[in-house]
Amino acid sequence: MDRFRYLLRNDELVVGNYVLKTEDNCVWLAPMEAVAQASLASFRNAILSLAANWRVDASELALIVSRAPMREFDEEYSIYEPVKIIVLDDGQLALDIMVELHGLNIDEEDLPSLLVPLLTRCHATFIDATIEGSGTQVYCEISVAFGPRGQRYKMLLRLG
Repeated sequence: MDRFRYLLRNDELVVGNYVLKTEDNCVWLAPMEAVAQASLASFRNAILSLAANWRVDASELALIVSRAPMREFDEEYSIYEPVKIIVLDDGQLALDIMVELHGLNIDEEDLPSLLVPLLTRCHATFIDATIEGSGTQVYCEISVAFGPRGQRYKMLLRLG
């Protein structure tokens, strides 16, 4: 099993032997292949170490992945999953998930009652959901908290 690590000496976030790329020092980018089997508890620990060293809130840092093969991965041009993993200020892990709502007429206040039963079965906790856009360009951003114990990034994408 791979682990995420923050290498203080090099100021790098790595998983296994793969050095994660960053855009703007807040969001790390990686191919799915590199992080799929990595422990999420190790991600949380690495981000908390990095945040402490940089003196920033851990919740300002995130990881997004691409399904592009590692040999073809390009941090600028690869297409990323609509799922972002973050560490909340209390150390809990969370997902921010973007979902398109084509043809669905759902009010924002209806989202918790629709999502909570599903999330409970997945051992996740509903944090928040907002609907943005209009017409055919409507999407929902859902925030979900979960425990990292025994979880792998690949398993997490199933929840997203």
